[in-house]
Amino acid sequence: MRLSIFLVFVCLAIALCSCQSIKIRTGPPTDDEATVQSADRGSQVRSEWADRLRRATLPQQATLLKGFVDSTCARYIRFGYQIADTWRDESDRRGTEIPVADIRQMIDASTRTDLPLFEAYEDVLEYGIDGIREARFFQPRTEDLLIEYRDHYLEIYSAVFYPNGSQEEFESRLRMLRTRSEDLSLKLEEELQRYR
Repeated sequence: MRLSIFLVFVCLAIALCSCQSIKIRTGPPTDDEATVQSADRGSQVRSEWADRLRRATLPQQATLLKGFVDSTCARYIRFGYQIADTWRDESDRRGTEIPVADIRQMIDASTRTDLPLFEAYEDVLEYGIDGIREARFFQPRTEDLLIEYRDHYLEIYSAVFYPNGSQEEFESRLRMLRTRSEDLSLKLEEELQRYR
């Protein structure tokens, strides 16, 4: 009897000690934790895309990269329109346009922890483009179009996350970039059809 009571106490003690190592989170992660999570996701994105590209033929690699740029540019532009809406609404509420410097600070504060993931996206694109260029498989015009689409991606990133000018100019630039994205995507799709 005493032995079984002793064993119960030992089991309870072990359970209590193991529970002390469990951390229960009741709120959002800190900036440092969110940055680490973003870096982990970025590493995973790099690894997954490197594996995908290695297993694909060169025409498939170009199609994968095109799809990657299509979707990422679309997400960035959607985010840009959210910024434009917030900028307009806050300016209307205050009765004067919020300076672009304040908007940049707002963007920086809301995306700072995501920077490792954004860097991973750029690394994926550079890795894919470098592999295609080194292979010398595509005709120069196809390669040039892929590089132009990569440069367009970088232009969208810069325009959205580092805006210039007024809210109206920012929104106008987003419209122009979205139209350009659609045009380039269509041209690249037609170009890549020749390799399928």
